Amino acid sequence: MQASLSNPAEKRGSESARSATTSLILALPVELQSQILSYLPIEDQISAAKICSFWRDIILNSNAIKLTRYVYGYTFAGLLIRCHVLATTLGGYVTPAFRFMVQGRVVTGFQYTYEVSHEETRVRMRYGGPNEKVLSGDIAEFPFFDEPLFPPFPTVIPTPVRFIDDEDETPLLTKKKQLFVTHEGSEGGPLQNCDCYYYETGEDGKEIITWAGTLGSEPPWAVESLSEQECIVTAALEIKSSGNEWSGSAWEARVNPRRRTTVREIVEAVISEAEPILRKLKVKTEIPHLISFTGLQSDIGKWTLEVGYTIDLDGDSLV
Repeated sequence: MQASLSNPAEKRGSESARSATTSLILALPVELQSQILSYLPIEDQISAAKICSFWRDIILNSNAIKLTRYVYGYTFAGLLIRCHVLATTLGGYVTPAFRFMVQGRVVTGFQYTYEVSHEETRVRMRYGGPNEKVLSGDIAEFPFFDEPLFPPFPTVIPTPVRFIDDEDETPLLTKKKQLFVTHEGSEGGPLQNCDCYYYETGEDGKEIITWAGTLGSEPPWAVESLSEQECIVTAALEIKSSGNEWSGSAWEARVNPRRRTTVREIVEAVISEAEPILRKLKVKTEIPHLISFTGLQSDIGKWTLEVGYTIDLDGDSLV
């Protein structure tokens, strides 16, 4: 085990050594620097991008390094889909890699939890472990938030997602379905008794109801033909109680991604839809809270971006 640096002289010596090491690396050819940086996990990419503008440029613009930020998410149905690590799971687990700090409809920060083993080998997305460490920061200083949701360049396995053309004026979210929620008198929590309706958002920002019915029934135009070789993209708002007594879906929508649709665009679009729904549940969304985004293939031909909120049992705050 390394001894801690207890006096200022030792700390200055350590900082000087790190500075000398950084200077030596910066003297290497660009190709070697790029290769070295490509081995960094995303939490170290965040730190390295702050060291100098040159490294920031390499980390943000090298396709080889960008590719490390696109991972194969959790799948039930066999298709391999690469998605940005900010909006999916890692390594076959259903635990999200990142969480976002939100206040109202505004994303203010991010949080990344990983575990450090005894050999100092980082194992990502393991919450609650004995060696857990948390990396967090201001979203304004987080350049990866504005990267495309799916790889913006060709990959060995093409992304089997139905993209729409950039010129297409179809909104990012359509066929939005909201559940009527009975907040009081539900033995299994506020999501037990509900009906549903489909809506679109008008130019004035108000909901335009396009269909209303009972849960389990669907209008004919809402049923899409699914393919085993290609996925449509959907988004879902998942709410659960802090003690895991109940959970359920409160909202769903069809996502119409362009190839350059960013993580920020989809996160902010879903949060804007979620905020009034949470207010109907008497949740105080103005209090800062964490949310998670978990991308997974939920069915054959369907890839779902699940947005997770946790509410305490009183239903008035988020955790």
